[in-house]
Amino acid sequence: MWECNFAGESMDYKLFWLRFAKKIWIVLTATILGALIIGVPYYLINVAFGDGPEYKIVSEYYLDYAEDNSGATYDYFNYYTWSEIADTDEFIAILSGLLPEDMFADEDTLRAYTDATVESDTRYLTTTVQTEHPDKTIAIARCMEEAIMVFAKGQKEFHSVRVVTAPLEAEKTYPDVRPVRALILGAILGLFMGLLGVCIALVCDDSVYLPRTLEKRYKIKALGCREMDESINNICYATKDTETVTLLCTGKVTEATCNEVLDYMKRGLKDDKCVQLVKDEVLSENFDFTKLRENGTVILLVEAGAKNGKRLERIIEQLNRQDVMIAGGFLLGEDKKLIKHYYG
Repeated sequence: MWECNFAGESMDYKLFWLRFAKKIWIVLTATILGALIIGVPYYLINVAFGDGPEYKIVSEYYLDYAEDNSGATYDYFNYYTWSEIADTDEFIAILSGLLPEDMFADEDTLRAYTDATVESDTRYLTTTVQTEHPDKTIAIARCMEEAIMVFAKGQKEFHSVRVVTAPLEAEKTYPDVRPVRALILGAILGLFMGLLGVCIALVCDDSVYLPRTLEKRYKIKALGCREMDESINNICYATKDTETVTLLCTGKVTEATCNEVLDYMKRGLKDDKCVQLVKDEVLSENFDFTKLRENGTVILLVEAGAKNGKRLERIIEQLNRQDVMIAGGFLLGEDKKLIKHYYG
């Protein structure tokens, strides 16, 4: 019984890479589009229409910790403790009370402007004030320094706090914007998606591109194509014992192409043979297979690259059910460059 196992067909790597080379423009286009899709919005949002420069002051303090009843120094004021203290309502209220009236800001804005932290040595506290205006940054930084002093005086854990570093000018900073990296990231993602898409499309394509595929996949003789010099001899030998030859067109082949192929086929057929051209659509109707079965043979004219693999499989199944002899398959509309590079 005739069987076609397309899913189990081994990959023809040479054909795969030849076809991939023809699709490389898709990968390149996807790479460029990926870079543009990610890079351009990133540039517009963060550079062209992004926030301008900001101004920052970093102040440092030395913390003299007190001792508890056991004589041990209080040491639980770490990074997380100071970060939370700087956001508490108590500390923000102290800071707000020290700000001049023209520098008034709501609590959430002050929290966004200020930060406090300690590094490895908990005796050294660092506060950061960052705003969009240098004068505002300086004013809030001075008030922040005073607020730290006021807060520490009200806590039993501190003997004293003194300012170690208090810059007089605000440092100009810019947002960490990296448009080149965004472009590279977009290009990499586009390249990956392009490669993945092309590979999936090539692997899932059941089209016939080479005559040898007819033998390998469908187990019918490959008579060749018009680009192959041996095709005429193959046609002549495959039809030597039959009087009637039916050229069965599979796929959307134009009438002009059919007539060209018919003229080409007659060069390999003897003058006494009856040659008829039939479209595959007739097989779905009440087609009489008797003459095909008793008096002749069929040559399948297969359109190359037409994504008609399953359709061709169905036609071969139907012909085999009717015990119609298939002399072989002949490829139409083949890619001349592909044939040349594959067999060359």
